Amino acid sequence: MQDFSASSPPKALDVKAFASENGALDGADALAHYPRLTADLLKLDDASPSRDSTKVHWNAEGQLLKTSLAAPQVWLHLGAQVTLPMTCQRCLNTVEMLVEAKRSFRFVSSEQEAEFEDDEAEEDLLVLTKLFDLHALVEDELLMAMPMVPMHDVCPEPQVFAAQDPDFELQEAAASRPFAVLASLKGDKH
Repeated sequence: MQDFSASSPPKALDVKAFASENGALDGADALAHYPRLTADLLKLDDASPSRDSTKVHWNAEGQLLKTSLAAPQVWLHLGAQVTLPMTCQRCLNTVEMLVEAKRSFRFVSSEQEAEFEDDEAEEDLLVLTKLFDLHALVEDELLMAMPMVPMHDVCPEPQVFAAQDPDFELQEAAASRPFAVLASLKGDKH
């Protein structure tokens, strides 16, 4: 097994060669290098220390699995994690959310083969290419692992869930005395 270390996942990885060498890559990359991942986060300005200090930790392992089929299967095992500053949907304050992704992919030779095998396969299928963008795959997997509704387990400040509308309260008061309007009309006719 060949181990490699890199800060950023390669954007042009020969997956078949990587798998046939039982290659392994890992690294920690700045969150700022993942624009789609940071798009919906709390806005981090260019001077923010967390913009450069937050790291996406990732690892990838290639595997060539020999089966009874004619050609060996090419596999890629991927793991990634990052702690993201998000907005708590309960208290609207910042919540640090750990986002983790771990998935294995089997590579096939064409889109047609992927479509044909997709219904039967339990694993995720990707099309084999000599210039596979591992960086984009790491970002895709973390995007899919993000919580739909980020929240603190326990919000730091107690929440008060109340709304007051003076117009609504006036309407409520009038609605509680429906015959008061009729009484006023009766008094005007005399």
